[in-house]
Parts: sequence; C-alpha cells; structure tokens
Amino acid sequence: MDALRAAYSSAVFSYKGLLTWIEPRNYIGMKFIVPLLQMSFFAYVAKNAGGAEAMSFAVVGNMVQLCAVTSVLGMSMAVGMERYFGTLPLLLVSPTNRFALFMGRSVVYVLDGVTSTLVGLAYAVFLFGVDFSQANPVLLVVIFLVTSFALSGFGLLIGSLSLYTREVVAVANASYFALLIVCGVNFPVTELPHVLQGLSKVLPLTYGIQATREVVQGASFTDVQGLIGAEILFMGALLVVGYFFFRYFEQKAKKKGTFELI
Repeated sequence: MDALRAAYSSAVFSYKGLLTWIEPRNYIGMKFIVPLLQMSFFAYVAKNAGGAEAMSFAVVGNMVQLCAVTSVLGMSMAVGMERYFGTLPLLLVSPTNRFALFMGRSVVYVLDGVTSTLVGLAYAVFLFGVDFSQANPVLLVVIFLVTSFALSGFGLLIGSLSLYTREVVAVANASYFALLIVCGVNFPVTELPHVLQGLSKVLPLTYGIQATREVVQGASFTDVQGLIGAEILFMGALLVVGYFFFRYFEQKAKKKGTFELI
C-alpha cells in the first residue's frame, strides 16, 4: 500500500508540475504544432521520394512515434530535473520505494504520450488523408498505451544516466531521434544495415508501429497479438534494465559526489 500511495502521489505531483504550472501556450505548441511540423516534414519528403503510398507509410509511423516526445524525453528528464533543481539528494535519502515513485510518475508521461499520438491520428486523417476506415479504434488505443508505457521504460534507462553525467539532455535528444531511424518510422526496417536491424528488434516502438500499420489495414487482435506480446516483453525488460542502471548509477554518484550539478 505504501508503494501504491507513493506511485499515486508521484503521478499527481508530476501532473501539477508538468501540465498545471507551465504556460499553456508552451504546452499547446508542444502538443499541436511540433507534431504537425514533424509529420509534415517526413510526409512530404516521403511523398516526393516514393509517392502517396510512401507518404502514408511515413505518416502512420510518425503518428505512433510522437508518443516518444513525452514517454522518452519526459521520463528521462523526470530524473534529470530532480538533479537540476537540487532535489535529487532529498529524494534518494527518503524511505520511499524508488521504483514505485518513478513508475507512478511515468503514468503522466504515458497518458500525455497517448494524447500526442491521438493528435497525430487526427492530422493523419484530416490533413494527410490516411484511411482508417478498416481500423479497430479500441485496438489502436491499446497499442498506443502499450507503446507509450514501453517507451517510458526506455526513458527511465536514459534518465538513469543523468545521475552520472551532465549531458542527459543531449543523450535524451539523440535517443529520441535514433528512434526515427531504427524503428521503421519512415522506411521499412529491412532497409537498415543488419546491425541496426538487430537493434530495432529490441526496441518496443518497432513492434508498436508495425502493429498499428497492420490494424490500419484491417488486422484484428489475433493478427497482431504476437507484435503486442513482443512489445510487452521488451517493455518489461526495459523497465527492469532501466531500474537496474538507475540503482547502479546511484551508487556511482554516491561515491563520486555527482548528485548535484554544481
């Protein structure tokens, strides 16, 4: 019960910190303008390179990848900002279950990530003309939720580096853009070098995008359950590995005194 209470409190305060206290215009820009610019750029590059089919491929891929804005960047900065504002030492000396704390905080990023993807879906339908008439909307939302939650585990893994390095923002941004390359967002994974194809197979976003594309074409849950299962498997693995590295770098930071940036 203490762990659940810590998770709930962390989620509530993260919501207030992220969505209540910031300026609405900044949130609106990140939620509506940035997705439109990203989708438009890759959509029209794909259209000029491969026609309408390539454009639709890129639009759907970027629509799903949008959840990484908050799930990866947000979750990684959830740790980084604690260090930046000088509250990380206070957090780490508290008796609260750290795993429950950060998992509760991830709920905000997961839901916000799904919102980003739904905004992208609206753009895909009304601006880029992607046909969703054969898609099961409930199944799409399930895929978006699983994908967003899985990416929050990846964000925790990246965020753990902030305990040991000053460059967490650069690492987080590089990781975000790497997802655009290796997860089949704008072109098939089979077009990648073999080494990068292997990397794409351990990233849950790859399976989320593939499952979404199949559902858009009319696939049922039975058709994509293998992809969703693989996504859940790697989601669990990333959460465990991310938390392991968090504890590892916590111990390293204690020895080197790098909890604060000053």
